[in-house]
This record gives sequence, structure tokens and C-alpha cells, in this order.
Amino acid sequence: MLDILGWIWCLLKSFFYWIIENLLTILDYILNMVLLILPNSPFNFEPLQWGTIGKSVGYFIPVATILNHFITILTAIAIYYSVRYLLRLIKAIQ
Repeated sequence: MLDILGWIWCLLKSFFYWIIENLLTILDYILNMVLLILPNSPFNFEPLQWGTIGKSVGYFIPVATILNHFITILTAIAIYYSVRYLLRLIKAIQ
């Protein structure tokens, strides 16, 4: 009688593990598709070639505006890379 109960218990455990493995496989496929959608880096910075006129215009731009734009760009980059890193962690943990 104990052999039959042990066999049933083993069968139930293996069925449970089979279900968990397949759910994780489907989740892995979904996360891989999400990671494929993300580009390597959406930020493409190219220096402007304005010459002497550009340097003159740059003199009149207020420093507060430059700092505000710089902080906004750094925040956008930090958010992008943190979300990308979290998605890679989810992929690595699976």
C-alpha cells in the first residue's frame, strides 16, 4: 500500500514540475520577445559643427537652461538603462 502511495506522490510531483517547467518556458519566450524589441541604445549624440557663429550663439545661452537640459537627458538615459537592466535580470533569473 505504501508503494502505491509513494508512486502516486512521485507521479503528482513530476506532473507539477512539468507544469512549472512549461510555464517558465512560455514566460521565457515572452521576455525574449520584449528584449528583442528594445534597441541597443536609442540615444545618438552627434556633435554640431556650427563654427564661429555657433560659438557666438553659445555664449548667449543661459547656463540654467543648459543644466536643465543636461539633467533631463541624463534622467532619460538612466531610466532607459535601468529598465533594460531589470529586463535582463528577469531574463537571467528565469
